[in-house]
Amino acid sequence: MQTKNVCFALLLATVCCGGWVAASRADSEGDVTYGSQWWDQSAPEAKFREYTDPAKGPFLDSFLLRQWGKHDFFTVYGSNPVHKDQLVGLSVAHGAQWKFDLKYQGVPHLYSQIGRTPYAELQPGVFSLPDTIIQLANQRTPGKYPSVMQDLINNSRGVALDVQTNETKARLRGRPAEGCQFEISGLSRMRSGHKPLGAPLGFASAIELPEPIDQRTIEADASMTYARDQVKIVAGGGVSAFTNRIKATRWDNPKRLTDTTYASAYSPGDGTATAQMSTAPDNKMVYGQLSLGLDLPRDNMLTASLYYSQGTQDDPWLPQTLNTAILKATPSASVDSLPASSTGGKATNLTMDTRLTSSTVRGLRGTLRFREQKYDNKTPVHEFKGYVRMDQVWEAIPIESDPFGNKQTVLGADVDFDPMSAFELQGGDVLTSLHLSGTLEHQKREHTLREVESDAENAYMVRARASLFDNFSVEGRLRHAKRELDEFITEDYRDEKGVQVEQAGLRRFDVANRNQDLRNLNFAYEISDMFDVSLGYDYALNDYPDTRYGVTSQKDEQLTSEISCHPGEALDLVFGYSQGWIRNIQTSHESNNAAPVDTLPKNNWKADLRDRNDYAFLQANWKVVPKKLSIIADYGFSKDVSRYILSNGTGTAQDVPDTRYRRHDAQVEGRYWLKGDMEIVGRLGYQEFVAVDFAAKDIPLFQNGQGIYLGSGFQDYRVYRWALLATQHF
Repeated sequence: MQTKNVCFALLLATVCCGGWVAASRADSEGDVTYGSQWWDQSAPEAKFREYTDPAKGPFLDSFLLRQWGKHDFFTVYGSNPVHKDQLVGLSVAHGAQWKFDLKYQGVPHLYSQIGRTPYAELQPGVFSLPDTIIQLANQRTPGKYPSVMQDLINNSRGVALDVQTNETKARLRGRPAEGCQFEISGLSRMRSGHKPLGAPLGFASAIELPEPIDQRTIEADASMTYARDQVKIVAGGGVSAFTNRIKATRWDNPKRLTDTTYASAYSPGDGTATAQMSTAPDNKMVYGQLSLGLDLPRDNMLTASLYYSQGTQDDPWLPQTLNTAILKATPSASVDSLPASSTGGKATNLTMDTRLTSSTVRGLRGTLRFREQKYDNKTPVHEFKGYVRMDQVWEAIPIESDPFGNKQTVLGADVDFDPMSAFELQGGDVLTSLHLSGTLEHQKREHTLREVESDAENAYMVRARASLFDNFSVEGRLRHAKRELDEFITEDYRDEKGVQVEQAGLRRFDVANRNQDLRNLNFAYEISDMFDVSLGYDYALNDYPDTRYGVTSQKDEQLTSEISCHPGEALDLVFGYSQGWIRNIQTSHESNNAAPVDTLPKNNWKADLRDRNDYAFLQANWKVVPKKLSIIADYGFSKDVSRYILSNGTGTAQDVPDTRYRRHDAQVEGRYWLKGDMEIVGRLGYQEFVAVDFAAKDIPLFQNGQGIYLGSGFQDYRVYRWALLATQHF
């Protein structure tokens, strides 16, 4: 229905705006591409159509219409109309006075085509098993649960696992007077469908459900710019509102028909008869900004900006549990005994940025900058008397919510130096240009209600760019930063009785002491009129020297290369290859269940996580007969390998199996111009996907007689596709 409404609105706007432009004796041009397409896939894997909606049979590929007169301009365009990944839009302008843009785009996200579930969705977010007798039988004879459920699982219904996002954008820009311009924009984003949701009822009772999605985001923004002589002022503001129409997901427990409770939560997930989980809450944000730019004497410039935003979230709370056995025995678990009826979430963000730039010395440019950002979380502190664990037991352990906040202050100085311009040197036969730059930066952060109240980071960066022999360029960059915390508050790792509940050596990576090194090197070489070569290398190392438990280091490396070949005016070839490596090392401790935690070395664990990704592509454009026949070919290849190397103090750890993903994607397109303005297009394509992943492939619907899954794992597949199209130019 929405697609039809959009198409009708676009058609109406085209008639009205096109007629208005045509009234001014407009010229026009455009094209439309239509034809038929078919494809065949060896297995119903969602990866092929993950973010697209390829047509089968006749379809309209794209269209474009332009009209222009003496002062007026009109454009309407689109691709894949009436499909889930459609894009349609229009643009209308009246000289330099104003311009209006409207665009509608659909973005599908297909998770799986093979998902199945024994649950029926009675209404959005409410899932029920088809027969209460099954729940009663499992409650009375738990030992027969696997056999009772197997028949139900075998007759599970298929479920659609996809989410459709439809986004409409509108923007109006204008210049009502000299030196003054405005911009008004709006956005509506709607998401609907189902996606996989993990809904556990206990350590041995994992359940997957198709979570319903029905969300909407509305945004509106307006800004005004005034520029005159040496002054520029920009002011603006806006609002963003998110609404979720489904407030909770509720589902039956297949193991019970009536509620019960246990002395602990370490039971097989048969406490409550019905479970409930909250979804994303409604929220709203309003913001405003003001900036000022001044051109000062002697090539100096001062800029200052102020940004303020406020976010709120106040959805009503759900009860801690639907388990009536717990609610009757423990009134503290009821919704009436919660410390509040809602979060009352409120946070403000204030950002100030000031920069002074000077170019008084020839070839030398310097910038002093100051930036302060304060995220002030004004959400009230809520003190809970306890909590319900896995809908099975009330834990009388007081919990206090912590409204985290932070403040960041950055002082920096940047210098750019062009020695050849400074000394009025002419480029020689070897060195034709040289640019040098450097940065010094100090950053201080303050944290609210964290184990680290403040930390500071000092960084420097140097960069050089040079051109040699008019056909060779090189650029390098190096940055080093060191972050140190002022004090670690050990009390945050103790309970209200002062007992250690976290490892003293645990450091969360966002506040831990860190040494960071970034390096970048790029080359570009024009060997001849026929060959161009470029190489690039990126390196990033984050080392946490004082972290005993947690992320201790991560190293990222990326090597890229590209070769362009132009053996003649009729043929262009481009080949590229890149290889990336990521290594992440984490340490942990196998602590005992009850406090205080132990520190025995035999209980130490280490995870060495390694990823490697390879990507290659080849593009060819051959004009077989200039202005008559051309062939375009594209090929892409990617391979991703992940390793999980585990070790522990007792030497009993075993590595998790490696995961491997490989993909080939090739397409050949031929274009032939007929007499007149008709063009015939033929396309042939091939895609192959292979996955080796113990956690995401061959997922059963019923695991070990306990877990109930959607079975939506990856599948290997091959796709052959072909299309015959015609493009009419007019």
